Amino acid sequence: MDETKNGMDSFDQVDVLTEKSSIDVDNSVQENNHSSLHNMDDEERKERYKNLLTLLENSTKLSNAFETRLKKCKLKIVEAKLEKTNKIDENVPKTVENDSIKDSNNQPTEENEEYENYYLKLFQQPKLFKGTLKDYQKEGLLWIRTLFENGLNGILADDMGLGKTIQAIAFYCFLLEMGIKGPFLVIAPLSTIPNWLSEFSKFSPQLNTLLYHGTDNERCKIRSQINVKHTVDKLDYFSIVITTFEILRMDTKVLKGYDWKYITIDEGHKMKNPLTLTSRCLREFACTNKLILTGTPIQNNMDELWTLLNLLMPKLFNDIKDFSSWFAIDDFHGTNDQIVDLATKDEILNIIVKILKPFILRRQKAETNLNLPPKKEIVIYAPVTEQQHKLYMATLSREMNILLNKKPEIDIESGVRAKRKCVESIERYTENRVIRKTEPEHKAESKDKIVSLVLLNPFMQLKKISNHPYLVHMPLSPGRSSVLVDENIVKASGKFLILDAMLSKLKLLGHKVLLFSTMIQLLDLIEEFLIFRSYEYARLDGTMNINTRVDEINTFTNDPNCFVMLISTRAGGLGLNLTAADTVIIFDSDWNPQCDLQAQDRCHRIGQVKPVVVYRLCTKSTVDEKILANAAAKRKLEKIVIGNGTFNRTTKVNLSNIKELMNLLESSDYDKQIQSNGFILSDEELDSLLDRSDMIKSSPKTNATQSAKHFEVLT
Repeated sequence: MDETKNGMDSFDQVDVLTEKSSIDVDNSVQENNHSSLHNMDDEERKERYKNLLTLLENSTKLSNAFETRLKKCKLKIVEAKLEKTNKIDENVPKTVENDSIKDSNNQPTEENEEYENYYLKLFQQPKLFKGTLKDYQKEGLLWIRTLFENGLNGILADDMGLGKTIQAIAFYCFLLEMGIKGPFLVIAPLSTIPNWLSEFSKFSPQLNTLLYHGTDNERCKIRSQINVKHTVDKLDYFSIVITTFEILRMDTKVLKGYDWKYITIDEGHKMKNPLTLTSRCLREFACTNKLILTGTPIQNNMDELWTLLNLLMPKLFNDIKDFSSWFAIDDFHGTNDQIVDLATKDEILNIIVKILKPFILRRQKAETNLNLPPKKEIVIYAPVTEQQHKLYMATLSREMNILLNKKPEIDIESGVRAKRKCVESIERYTENRVIRKTEPEHKAESKDKIVSLVLLNPFMQLKKISNHPYLVHMPLSPGRSSVLVDENIVKASGKFLILDAMLSKLKLLGHKVLLFSTMIQLLDLIEEFLIFRSYEYARLDGTMNINTRVDEINTFTNDPNCFVMLISTRAGGLGLNLTAADTVIIFDSDWNPQCDLQAQDRCHRIGQVKPVVVYRLCTKSTVDEKILANAAAKRKLEKIVIGNGTFNRTTKVNLSNIKELMNLLESSDYDKQIQSNGFILSDEELDSLLDRSDMIKSSPKTNATQSAKHFEVLT
């Protein structure tokens, strides 16, 4: 095919627009601290809008070039098949025959479904890849390949649990078969490293992977193996090096010295802040070919997405102000009508999506025909116990005697403050000095309670109390420094009352549970409770090394008696496959709603065969409700920019339809919400709460048990 005209011109423009740039990211971010539209005058707004249109123009050039090459790649696959058979296949759609004889310089048109299905049947996955890619994964592999061939970088943003890791592994197989020897680098969170190693072993066992981790001496020995060549199918290649973000920061000076041919950044949203050390370190690497994997490209605001794009395409995305100032998270706390007005004014949302389209590929579970079992999420509002209420109000009013667990120094009989001990010890005054009583030394009384206050951050203190008062006032076992574990550990917390009732029933019904919390200290307390109730459990948090993590995951997956897995949300909500569970309990919500979504998808992913129910606990009338409200605003931003199906490469970009936008914003994040008025769950209410009959299509639906009067179900 002739690629010397419009196609080559476009690719020359690609080179100009994607060349390395030494921009000052720090200044760009710092200047954007107050860049909301509310702070702009009309002149500044017009200037930024003009710059946004310039960005759109440059992005469109790249998009046209990319889409042209992508379509040509598909046509070559079809034509190669036709030439091989020396005849016209009866199954060839007419659109393929027509497209193959058209001038290749024509702008790409939208392929119909028949054409796509035919191309996917002919697609040959790399020979070194030992597995079967699903259709959307084949499309993803070709997308990554076309990016690479055009000198572009991108974000594979498939919904969580759709196999981004597998698509990346298949691409490495493709690179080797194309004669690109490496070395290659994969950077991933510590929690996902075992998954990367096992997936490489499963799907490309012939490729040599090298885990770059361990002590200084261990890493020093491993470095000598990075440039060692290996042979597979008469192809010489270097190892695929897998390391963590922590090791990247520690060994930047060493690692940036290697001539990396391709870098994959797993859970790339960890790079969302350009001022962090990890982001700064990665910018020092000379490798221009990068791929970011993340199911959550927007977590809190548009600045984070700009940071990822700037890391990949620094020349194009060189000014954060012009890109991210149009949508501020505060705007998404407003009504849906206000959000729609903001998004549709001057077609801002349409422009931003068109700018992003060349660099993001995202498929959602609903559009991949995976036949995953259904999932529903229920918010349960737990009551506030007397102890929680006392500490909560004391924190708000700063009653230090209560918070410090001190008795007030008041003489009960006279109703006046008792004398201070320094005054009580005075025997008499002389002219020059004070004579004090000589009192026998008292042995230090053993503590019956540990007091832990966070008064410099009262919001964190309130969150602790909302979860369990023991995180602030922890009773100790007599004569010991360990927590006192008895029935009060349940009675002291509204969430523990709900959890205790739910776990007993879930155990009887044969379910396995993933329990997530944002606090390690809270996981410790829940662990004591599980031991007290004789539940077998496993645990995963950020303090564990790789081998311990693998052992705990294997125990939970393979041991039928292991009922609960305790996981810290940030450390264990990434890249894990825990489909042995069919129930998720989010004990306390993260400020970042995407972290909780990541947590849910540890079990609702490829390989799950049972319906999944997610229970989110929230203490009524506390900071928990504020966290949920803030999360809802962030989800609305994510929905209209990323989660609307416009990045699957087949949907036409058109977000000007106000009705569609409104439907998107009004879509509920939760299937139902259960309000408690301070009562513990009855057996009937618990049965209704845990009932999954409506999620099993093959089973007839039963009449749902009526909720008690103190429960209000909000749809």
